[in-house]
Amino acid sequence: MAYLSLNQVSKVFNRKTIVHDVNLSFEQGERVALLGPNGAGKSTLIRIIADLIKPTLMLDLRTDFSLPCKLIAEEHFLYDSIFTRI
Repeated sequence: MAYLSLNQVSKVFNRKTIVHDVNLSFEQGERVALLGPNGAGKSTLIRIIADLIKPTLMLDLRTDFSLPCKLIAEEHFLYDSIFTRI
């Protein structure tokens, strides 16, 4: 199993796609190098991996999604903060 995996990662700034559909997989202890020309998105990709910026959410327009959306708080203090202003 991969230590770090990126699947179809994209990043858009001001309607300009900087990183598009990147798929990478790294094993623990593996050394890698990102090579490319200026403006290719190397630094942006590293910032995404380091969680300094979030990737752009790209919606797959399929209609066969069957999982319901739910919020389940495991700690009761979350409920207190939600309902304090009601």
